[in-house]
Amino acid sequence: MKTLTEKTSPVYSGLDIAKATLQLHLQGRHTTFANTVAGHRQLLQQLRAVPGVHLVCEATGGYERAVVAALHATAIPVSVVNPAQVRYFARAQGQRAKNDPIDSAVLTAYGVALRPPATPLPDACLDELRALIQWRLHLLEQRQATRNHAEHATQPF
Repeated sequence: MKTLTEKTSPVYSGLDIAKATLQLHLQGRHTTFANTVAGHRQLLQQLRAVPGVHLVCEATGGYERAVVAALHATAIPVSVVNPAQVRYFARAQGQRAKNDPIDSAVLTAYGVALRPPATPLPDACLDELRALIQWRLHLLEQRQATRNHAEHATQPF
């Protein structure tokens, strides 16, 4: 019999994140949510019903930020992992197909097998600095693209 001081082992759950949707694989079931504030609320409501849940998702270039922030705000552990490592893990298991339900199930298996540590809450100042750096790089790329285009302009404007 477990006492109250014993920790329960984590229940790993995969969350595949796309621009418009979230695909959850939790305890063998797939559920789709919108990648919106309302969808995040629905996801959190479902996760609260499972004690010890630990989400595993991939870094998606920004689509994951809002849902990860919502998970941090409610103290649900989440591991944001490198997508290349998850892909290699899937290939090592013979998994070649790729779609949202399969990816979320692979993320669950990745969590169970490798037990990734929870991603810590980002420092607000560092987060803002990263966003500013990304924006600056974007503007520099746009400026260079415009210069490249102007070199070949045939109109006098």
